Amino acid sequence: MTRIRITEDKQVIYDAYQKALASARLERFRSKKHIEDKRRIISEKNKKYSTLSYKYFRMKQVLYGLDLEIKKLKWHGLRLKAKGSREGYKRAVSRYNKSTFSTDNPARFIAFCELLYRTIGLRLNMISFLLWANKYDFFNKKDFDEDMNGADMPYYQLINTAKKHGFIEKIKRADNKNIYSLNAIGKIEASKIDKFVKKIMN
Repeated sequence: MTRIRITEDKQVIYDAYQKALASARLERFRSKKHIEDKRRIISEKNKKYSTLSYKYFRMKQVLYGLDLEIKKLKWHGLRLKAKGSREGYKRAVSRYNKSTFSTDNPARFIAFCELLYRTIGLRLNMISFLLWANKYDFFNKKDFDEDMNGADMPYYQLINTAKKHGFIEKIKRADNKNIYSLNAIGKIEASKIDKFVKKIMN
């Protein structure tokens, strides 16, 4: 920047003044433009922040509501399960309808047993166990021993095999005995066997 002396010609001083004034005006314009851009950026940022904050707030509300609903349903399910377990076990002894089976053609009966084994894909003792268990809502070893006395079927081995196949589940333990029940898969399998047996034996 050229230094202007007071002794300079008036025209030189005036021209320098006009030049400085124009420079000041340009700087002022640039500063004003910068401030406006800064305000616009801040305004857009605040708007986006407000929008995201509201969405986040609404999402927390929805998640909180879902969490309460899940807890409510879970608690309701546990209450129903406990109630069903208590009421069902009280009626366990009276739920079983014993039936007897006899055949006048043992050869045909044994042939159908082999057909049943090949069709269902389970050992005959497991097929027998599922048909028996399906008569109960709940059962334990005492029920099995009373109903299948003399059949020489290993109860605990059948229980373990049924667990591996996903047919049964443990309900609770009472009187030092585990209480079991067929689950949905086990009931479906038992129903298939029952229908097949009735079909081939008729």
